[in-house]
Parts: sequence; structure tokens; C-alpha cells
Amino acid sequence: MIISFSKKKNSISKVLIKKGNGKIFLNKKVISNYFRGINNVNYIFYPLLLSNIKKINIFINVKGGGYQSQINSIKISICKCISLINFNNYKIFRKLNLISVDDRIVERKKFGKKKSRKKEQYTKR
Repeated sequence: MIISFSKKKNSISKVLIKKGNGKIFLNKKVISNYFRGINNVNYIFYPLLLSNIKKINIFINVKGGGYQSQINSIKISICKCISLINFNNYKIFRKLNLISVDDRIVERKKFGKKKSRKKEQYTKR
């Protein structure tokens, strides 16, 4: 049993890998029922295809953020789990930039402005 965590923007994911028959559960649901109509769900399966690991069950808990940031945080935490199984996979994920965490977040709103950078229009006269 292997556990890893990851973050992307406001979404936090926890992945637990056990020996099993190859099923993936996301928040106690089947993954196809959670992400309905979203095209980029295949990013989650990309590390599994590269590592050729079969007969494992993946249990994912994710909360916060939007669907896209949830998918990215799940992908990173799956990569971390698989690299703990075999270190050669870590080198492959590093070359393909799959395991790197993007630290960018939304800039906060400043006092006296409408948004973080948007100002009121300047009038000369």
C-alpha cells in the first residue's frame, strides 16, 4: 500500500495504491461517473500507460478547485506513487515533466482597485 499527496491551485488530492484487479475509484465513485463530459480525463491514465503497471487498485480522494486542477493534482500524485514502486519510472516522468508541481495561484485583490491589477480610468480634466 502506497500513499501520496499533491496540490494544484486550490485542489488537494490523496492517492492510495493497493494490489487488486485494476479499478480506479475517485471519491468512492467510479472515475467515469465523476468526470462526465470532460475531455482531459485521459491525463490521469497517462502515467499508468507509461509504467505498464497492471493489477493495482487506485483509490483517489480529491477536494477543492475546478475539474482541470483536480485532474492535474491527481496525475501528479499518481506519478509520485508509481515512482515509489520503481525509481526508473521517476526518471521517465521527470523527462516528460509529469511530476513537476506548478505553484502559480490567483493573485489577490488589492485595496482601492476593482480587481488585482485593474484600476479606475484616469481622467485628465
